Amino acid sequence: QVCAFAIGAVSEKPVIRTAADGKKHIEVGTVLPITICFDHRALDFGDIVPFINKLDEIFANPEILLDWFGAEKSEKILSA
Repeated sequence: QVCAFAIGAVSEKPVIRTAADGKKHIEVGTVLPITICFDHRALDFGDIVPFINKLDEIFANPEILLDWFGAEKSEKILSA
């Protein structure tokens, strides 16, 4: 047991967004806090960074998760 992963409650918070023209503005965004704690004696950032990068990829393209479930289960999820 060298890693703990916690997901908090989804909430609305002020976030900074960048518009197509490059200007930044503040708006209400949905935030999902995630905490990752690990024992640095067993894992270093070289072990953790690929995991964090994969999470970032999934959050940017959540349809990736549908591929993991397979076509039949994905249809059920999308139709719910």
